[in-house]
Amino acid sequence: MKKIQLILLLAIISLTGYGQMNFYCDRNETKSDSMTRAWYPYQIVDSIVFDEKNLIIADINNKPTNFISSEEQIKRSLASVESHSKDFFEKYESDEFDSYEAYLKDLNEKSTFWDSLAVLEHQYSNSMDMAVWIQNQTNDTILFPIQDGSLIGVIEANDKNGNWKPIQYWWFSWCGNSYEDLILPPKKSIQIGLNNRLGKVDTKMRLRIHGRDTIYLSNEFLGKISNNAFTLNNRAKKEMLEDKERISFLDSIHHGLTVFPDPPEIIIKNEE
Repeated sequence: MKKIQLILLLAIISLTGYGQMNFYCDRNETKSDSMTRAWYPYQIVDSIVFDEKNLIIADINNKPTNFISSEEQIKRSLASVESHSKDFFEKYESDEFDSYEAYLKDLNEKSTFWDSLAVLEHQYSNSMDMAVWIQNQTNDTILFPIQDGSLIGVIEANDKNGNWKPIQYWWFSWCGNSYEDLILPPKKSIQIGLNNRLGKVDTKMRLRIHGRDTIYLSNEFLGKISNNAFTLNNRAKKEMLEDKERISFLDSIHHGLTVFPDPPEIIIKNEE
C-alpha cells in the first residue's frame, strides 16, 4: 500500500510541475560556471507596474519583492489540503491507515513538508539578482505557452567577439500534459526572476521568451558570466544526440506547445 501511495505522490508532483523542476531541472545549477538549464516560475500581477511600452522590461535595478512564484503557489496549495471527516475516512480510506488519528498525523506531516518547501521556494525566488517584468500594454490578450508552471525562456550573452550566444538551454518535456497556455489580458503583468551575476566576466545579456507564435526578445542588460558559460555540459550533449527536439536554445518556434489551436473565447471577446 505504501508503494501505491508513493506512486500517486510522484504522479501528483509531476503534474504540478514540482516533479519536472526537481527531477530534471536541478535548480542548484543556476549559478554553475557552464551552460545551465533554464526555469522561470512566474507570478501574475493584476496591474501595470512600470510606465513603459516595452513588452519585456529587464532592468538590473529591479529586485524581486515578495515574489510569490507559481512554484510556491503549487506547494502552498499542497500544504493546505483539508482533512476528510471521520465518516468519510471510515467509508473510503480506513484501509489506508490504522486509525483516523494516524490519517490526520500523516496529513499533517505532508502539510508540514510542502509548507517547508514553499518557504524555501519563497526565499530562493526573492534572493535572485533581478526581477523581469512582462507587461501587456496593448488592448489584446497575449498567450504564452508554459511548461509545468514555468515560462519558456533562455538567457543569451555577448561572447568576447560581441556575438549573441545562449548561456542557458531549455529542456522540453516529453509529456503533453506538461503544457498549457498562460493568458495575459490587457493591463496585466507577469513577474519572473533571474540571476545575471554568474561569473567574473562583464558582458551584455538579454532574455528570449517563447510566445504563442513568436520568440520575444528583451532589452539588453548588464551581467557577469564565467569563461565556460557558453559550454554545454556532457549530460545535455548526450540528450541532444538522443533527441534533437528535447533541448532547445529557442532560436526558433517550438510548435505544438499551445493548448488553444484557435484563439480562446477570452481573446475573441476582447477583440469584439
